[in-house]
Amino acid sequence: MPQPFPTARRTATNRRMCVVLAVTILGQHGWIPNANGFGQTGHRAVGHIAQRHLTQQALAAVKAILGNETLAEVSTYADEIRSNPDFDYTKTWHYVNIPNGKNYDTAPLNSDGDAIEAIERFTKTLRSKNATDKERVFALKWLGHLVGDIHQPLHVGRAEDFGGNKITCKWFGKSTNLHTVWDSKLIEATELSDTEFAKVCDKASAAEKQKWQNSTVRDWASESLKHRAQAYKEPLPTTAGSYRYSHDNLPLVKKRVNQAGIRLAGLLNDIYGK
Repeated sequence: MPQPFPTARRTATNRRMCVVLAVTILGQHGWIPNANGFGQTGHRAVGHIAQRHLTQQALAAVKAILGNETLAEVSTYADEIRSNPDFDYTKTWHYVNIPNGKNYDTAPLNSDGDAIEAIERFTKTLRSKNATDKERVFALKWLGHLVGDIHQPLHVGRAEDFGGNKITCKWFGKSTNLHTVWDSKLIEATELSDTEFAKVCDKASAAEKQKWQNSTVRDWASESLKHRAQAYKEPLPTTAGSYRYSHDNLPLVKKRVNQAGIRLAGLLNDIYGK
């Protein structure tokens, strides 16, 4: 049986303060120049949904690895370490570039790694009986983050515009770029906390849950590749059109957050026993 969501910890005023802080922090990092997946709220929502759908065996294994931290709490770890130059080698793990008309198997591979390669690698680490405790912690923190990233359509991006980072637009009168809109602006505009947004998204039926979990990371990327056309579809958000853009695209964002959470749970349930 799914576990209850934790109680929302923020008032509306505090949520707005957190949004301002998140935007400030996110603006300091980049996909080279910006690669923050679903932003803090979206990533934590993925973690909340995943933790709620873990089996008892998987939940016990996750707690043994993370201690007192939850999947939601560690979901932003991979973004938080981006300011540390010691982790510069991980920058390309947040996304995968696939040109129009190509798929992952036919696109040029990045020798520094990509989101798909990293998810498959960290899954192997968690399955390995020879992995150290430190390796398991690192792998689980990254896996929880990257499953969210790969479900954001512009993280399966076009190299020529850095996954939408080079496409400027207006969001409620403020200059931004298309990648940031899909990373965080669409979710932040709901003014919901991470737990509240998780509750709004976590609506999958039993049949949907089974179908979503009966898939691979390459399937997830292929879905994002198909959804990418919707992200690039004009008209892009403008000062006057942000409400309409949100109306047209927030349902897809909610679905992808839900799918990411359900699939992360399914992956961990498969690793640690059903």
